[in-house]
Amino acid sequence: MTSIFGLYGITSIDINAAARILQDALNMPFESYESSFWGGYYVTRDEQRGETISLKENFNQAEQEWNWPAFEQYPLTLEVSLRDSTVERSQEIEAQLMQIPNLPITFLQRS
Repeated sequence: MTSIFGLYGITSIDINAAARILQDALNMPFESYESSFWGGYYVTRDEQRGETISLKENFNQAEQEWNWPAFEQYPLTLEVSLRDSTVERSQEIEAQLMQIPNLPITFLQRS
């Protein structure tokens, strides 16, 4: 087992609508947070599995720069962090995300 990070880009939808769609589709509660650095963002955690999913605006207003400059065409990013997990679990989550209706999401990278 290893730690795995997956990054996804989301277009054509605002962050609040994306959070509602993700919450309903994944059956996981997304909590809203406000940060002076990140601005408004959403997070859901499964502590038992060691999984964290964060939904953020790609453009960081506080820093006036892109969090992921290589992916400026995606106004929202979804970061999936899996602690002590398997590639199969990462692929399972990816498959779930790609099947969500009304969510314009694209897989960007895994590390």
